[in-house]
Amino acid sequence: MVQQHFYSDIFGLFMKREPRKKIEHLPEIPELVFEKPIGGGFFSQVYYGSYNGTIPVAIKVIQRGSEQTVNNEIELLNQLFGLHHIVQLLKVYDTEYRILVFKHIDSIDSNYFFVHISPKRFHRVLKYLVRAIKYAHMKGIVHRDIKLGNILILKHFQDLVLIDWGCGCKVTNEMSPKAGSRTCRSPEMLLGYNDYGYGCDMWALGVFILYTLCKGSVPWKANSSFDVLVKMAPYFGSSPFFDLSEKYYLSMSCELAEEISSCERKAFSDIIVLKELADSDLMDLMLSLLCIDPEHRLKSNNVLQHRYFSHKY
Repeated sequence: MVQQHFYSDIFGLFMKREPRKKIEHLPEIPELVFEKPIGGGFFSQVYYGSYNGTIPVAIKVIQRGSEQTVNNEIELLNQLFGLHHIVQLLKVYDTEYRILVFKHIDSIDSNYFFVHISPKRFHRVLKYLVRAIKYAHMKGIVHRDIKLGNILILKHFQDLVLIDWGCGCKVTNEMSPKAGSRTCRSPEMLLGYNDYGYGCDMWALGVFILYTLCKGSVPWKANSSFDVLVKMAPYFGSSPFFDLSEKYYLSMSCELAEEISSCERKAFSDIIVLKELADSDLMDLMLSLLCIDPEHRLKSNNVLQHRYFSHKY
């Protein structure tokens, strides 16, 4: 059964979590109709409704939180407005609460994704996702948290929308290496590099491919950057990490160096579950994205030239 998980996914909310304070009286805004609550987070509540009487929308009512973070996301979404495969912010209201109105997306859930994914459908998903990333990069913007939970896939896999730009930013040479989900962070971010540029999104794209092939898991999921690197190293060998540290003048503790040096090699082929997707071209694409040195990682403007995308379905 297809479920609509747009509202909980788009804002990083969970249906079981409750906001600190219930909203007893919603603001009266002539263009907006609040129909029903469909998600809640620690600082906000999300409602399904309509805008201007006809447009189905998700309405995020922000009760509290970082004003700077919200303003940053709004600024990025305004710059990304009108671009295909990127969530569209329709309106912002400043009342007693901050209200963000998004275009409604009727999407599938993760269970449906894994049950019904096929080589043809995954090829389409990746093509659209790469386009979304490329469009953002052309605007000088990185998402920094690309993962299945932030990707809305429409029914029948006919389209895709990249959502939740709260971790996004304009690219500078001084960006936080702690942005986004730890599992999706690139090796240079995990080692504290803050001039990582667009490469963070390309690494995360490679992690998304691996996550899909492993049917919802990544072998280096852990609760600290140290442990992520230790779990990651067996799949790449220790040398690329030492080369990365030396090339970009990144500090690596003696303990981490010792752990990485002593790791036993592992193969991605041993952990892949959805083997019907993992043809040689997709595996090559994934490894070209999961390149430890960001200088040699595929860029968003040339990913679609990879031979994987020459497949004719």
